[in-house]
Amino acid sequence: MNAIEEIALTHPKENAGPRTSLRFEYQMNWGLSKLLDMEENDEDYVIAFDYHDDIIIFNKEEDATAVDFYQVKTKKNGEWRLKEIYKPLKEEDETEFMPNTENEESEQAETGKGNDNNQTKESKTKLSYLTKLLSHSLLISSARNYYFVTNRQFKKAGFTKSPTGKKLSFEDIDPLKQEEIVKAVSKEDQNIDVEHHIKNFYILQDQIPLDKFKLYLKGAVNDFLKTKAPAAEIDADVFYETLLNRIVRTRNNYDDDISDAQQFLEKKCFSKSKFSELISRLANLESFNSRVGKITTWLTNSQILPYEEDEIQNQLKEIRKDMSLYGNMSLSRLLNKIKDVIASHKMEKTDTTYLIYAQKIVDILKSEMKEASNYSEDYLKALVLYEKAK
Repeated sequence: MNAIEEIALTHPKENAGPRTSLRFEYQMNWGLSKLLDMEENDEDYVIAFDYHDDIIIFNKEEDATAVDFYQVKTKKNGEWRLKEIYKPLKEEDETEFMPNTENEESEQAETGKGNDNNQTKESKTKLSYLTKLLSHSLLISSARNYYFVTNRQFKKAGFTKSPTGKKLSFEDIDPLKQEEIVKAVSKEDQNIDVEHHIKNFYILQDQIPLDKFKLYLKGAVNDFLKTKAPAAEIDADVFYETLLNRIVRTRNNYDDDISDAQQFLEKKCFSKSKFSELISRLANLESFNSRVGKITTWLTNSQILPYEEDEIQNQLKEIRKDMSLYGNMSLSRLLNKIKDVIASHKMEKTDTTYLIYAQKIVDILKSEMKEASNYSEDYLKALVLYEKAK
């Protein structure tokens, strides 16, 4: 049984069902930013939202061997204290945003005042964030890493040095504090092999900003498309909204509908293959066809032989196919280089036709870029004309 099958056949302890709030929007947007990071690093993955935890990520789509668990929590102001992630929670702690750590409630949590013995009957305790994360190891044998994700930073207290950077490991925590954490989690759930699994616990702090996170993600999507799929000509805002809608739809599918791995993948997951399909579907055909029309006019006015025009048209069709393949980095590098060469070499009086100009650019391209020799002369000329027609 692989990791995906195991998760699909293991019913979550709790399922909050569909919810709409700024907090959950943040979770989905952080998940989207994580997805983009994995794509940029060309990682294989399957990601699911609101199933066993806020976010879970499998290490690959086929024959997955491991799954990582993420709890994404937000705080409006102030910094986190270590104790906030391993102390039992009160129901009122799970508010839209965690309270400012500078207020009286947080001070009581740190000093131990206002503990469980003083709770009213209406105030029930829940597992701490850390215990809930590590408890996945009891149900899921393929559980690998455990992450606490937040928009804010942690205070220095309890760490061996000031906790800078976006990723902190359990080893960054002071040894005495480590012992305290292990004891606290073991007290909450004696069945967890805390000393074994706590080594794979990480804090991801100072993540995407809580205010204007949508604007931040739209910018990240725009940068991603420019770098990884410049040939696809996808509108960044449209792509962002489409991705987010896909995530919302998978997140809101109830786990009661899941009975096997295939249903789990279809209803609750977003994978690398689905991402690739989405990019291919959104590629802008209208823009491409408009450029082809302009190139056809140029060729007709150049009075070239019919077979030469047919060959350029055939190469344009090949280019269209190549552009629909997400991850074609060779073509992306070629296009970027052609853009640079065109910008540096404008049309001159001696360039009496666009085809003559295209040949000039191809000659420069082949002299400056070794990779260009992997493509036919006509393919390169068609690609130059395509970029010039922009």
